[in-house]
Amino acid sequence: MSVWFEWLGQVTGSTPIEVIALIGAFLILSAWAFSSGTATLGAFSSSLLISALSISYFPGTLLIGGLYNPAPSAWLSPGALFVLCAIIFFLLTRRIFSDDAYDNGNPIVSAIAALATMGIMLAIWARTPALLDLYAIPSLVAPYFMPAYTLLWIVGGLVALAMFRQTRFW
Repeated sequence: MSVWFEWLGQVTGSTPIEVIALIGAFLILSAWAFSSGTATLGAFSSSLLISALSISYFPGTLLIGGLYNPAPSAWLSPGALFVLCAIIFFLLTRRIFSDDAYDNGNPIVSAIAALATMGIMLAIWARTPALLDLYAIPSLVAPYFMPAYTLLWIVGGLVALAMFRQTRFW
């Protein structure tokens, strides 16, 4: 067993941890799309986008605004973002995308959907201050997710996800 860990340390020793994390996220998203279809990645990307856009309005709301008046902890905004994203994802998958699981099992479509979802996730992460306080975008990929490219990543990812949900290309 120690031989395995030594080999793994030699292989990943020169690779930045950000690259390993991005490859891991790609593999997880690809497996998720492969098993349950690209509709779930479309719902996840949409829920992340909706919750990231609406989280900035939380301090001014009637019921939730009181939590934000004192100095909020570093985990309050990301926690609220996660809970809101989970609720919206549940509503989207159960109510809107419930009958659209016909595209599962295709590795090419799953890989493209995973890349589109990763692009959307990183673009939203780079523009959300609550998430940047937890962990900044790695300098390896930060130039690709500057404010000038955010709209391109989000629209391009959503178009790719919509294309693979509408028809079967492969």
